Amino acid sequence: MAKASATSGERKRYGSPKEPRRSAQKTAGPAFELIVADGKTRVEEYQQAMQRWQEAMPHCLAPYWSRMHDLALATAPLHEDLEASYPDPEDRALELFRWFGAGKGPWNEFPAYEGVAESLLLDYSTDLLVAALTDHHALSAGHLEGAARHFAGLAFRERKRRDLEKLSPDLKQRLLQHTLQSSNPENRADAERAFAG
Repeated sequence: MAKASATSGERKRYGSPKEPRRSAQKTAGPAFELIVADGKTRVEEYQQAMQRWQEAMPHCLAPYWSRMHDLALATAPLHEDLEASYPDPEDRALELFRWFGAGKGPWNEFPAYEGVAESLLLDYSTDLLVAALTDHHALSAGHLEGAARHFAGLAFRERKRRDLEKLSPDLKQRLLQHTLQSSNPENRADAERAFAG
């Protein structure tokens, strides 16, 4: 399990939450029972988020699912399968944005398997990604979420910070307006930092 500190601007990746310890329940009383119940809820939430992520995943990438928890998964074979399924590069980009938008919670604190979509997007030129978003006006909420998450995310800031200039003011405004509807204050702050300037 890989973790970074929880301060703003840093990214955390984590594996599956562990089941709560049952042995301590014998001696701890009602307070521990609440923790156990809360732990169960977190496990269930994690499983639901993982199922949602799998359902949103491009079907051609399903054979790789069992290896997507590996932080060192090579992306070249995934790109080959994406290209075979989506010959148009802009269609591939939109499919990845839609998938990346299926994550739940903070953009910079997520399960390792979500990093695969992020890595695939980072392999594309920003010009191509922007063209895909600009040429297709019927973007879904998933496309906008994935695009905002990508361009406002820590990995993009670390590797391609200057590329934010390639986003038109209209696109930045559209991504910002989408994200301001989020209930997550960290995501709103990341979007404001990336798109409001």
